[in-house]
Amino acid sequence: MSVSIEGPLTSLADLPALEPLWVALHAHHRAVASYRPLVSDVGASWDRRLAWYAKLLADHVRHGADATVG
Repeated sequence: MSVSIEGPLTSLADLPALEPLWVALHAHHRAVASYRPLVSDVGASWDRRLAWYAKLLADHVRHGADATVG
């Protein structure tokens, strides 16, 4: 099996590529978490996460490439 790892995303247009990973992580959290106030609607969860990622990326770009994200 070959694994390809690329650098961080730098474009808002690239963020939707993360949706399948978020959907899988969301399903995992729903299956194992004892904390139940998790968003049950995966679409709504992804919309929130995508907005947060977009804000982080915009802040990162605004502060320059050397800024730490997160």
